[in-house]
Amino acid sequence: MTTLNLVDAFIAPTSDLSATVALEQDAQAYIEGSRSAVRSYAGGRRRIVSTPGPTEVVQVLFDQLARSTYFELLDLVGVSVLFRDQFGRRVFGLFASITGQELSYDDDLVGGVSFSIEEIDVSEVV
Repeated sequence: MTTLNLVDAFIAPTSDLSATVALEQDAQAYIEGSRSAVRSYAGGRRRIVSTPGPTEVVQVLFDQLARSTYFELLDLVGVSVLFRDQFGRRVFGLFASITGQELSYDDDLVGGVSFSIEEIDVSEVV
């Protein structure tokens, strides 16, 4: 049996899983919840509407990131991706936006980079 030990996180578009971007993240948050919402109906009645299954969101943070890596991530905004981390987590998802700050002291780095990947359903059957 083969064991894969990752030291970095990796992200790749689901259309080409060989086009990976290696990420040395500084912090990561993992959020798991339920697929439910509260809706208002006639007469002011409020009801819970839910569907089976959990939801996952992975928030990834970087103090600094190479500008070239930042541009690779920009190309993945709005594209379905596979995110793998060093903890063995595997999430198929989508990140709709990415945040970064220009650093006045270094043109090759982008600071304060963060994005959240929200889980989506993906079939791995071809």
